Amino acid sequence: MTKKTIRVGLIGHQFMGVAHSNAYRNAGMWYDLPANIEMKCVCAKDSEENLRKFADRFGWQEI
Repeated sequence: MTKKTIRVGLIGHQFMGVAHSNAYRNAGMWYDLPANIEMKCVCAKDSEENLRKFADRFGWQEI
């Protein structure tokens, strides 16, 4: 059976953004999840350049 995909969006990218990014990226390593997690989009009140660096570093597809 193919797992469904849950697309996740994140608001904010500072301390808790890093924590949540790592949690989403690694959740499947610790738990038998009923769905795949797709880290789709991150947004924050910051420059596009800083947000792009964050997205690339932590695995987000879009800003």
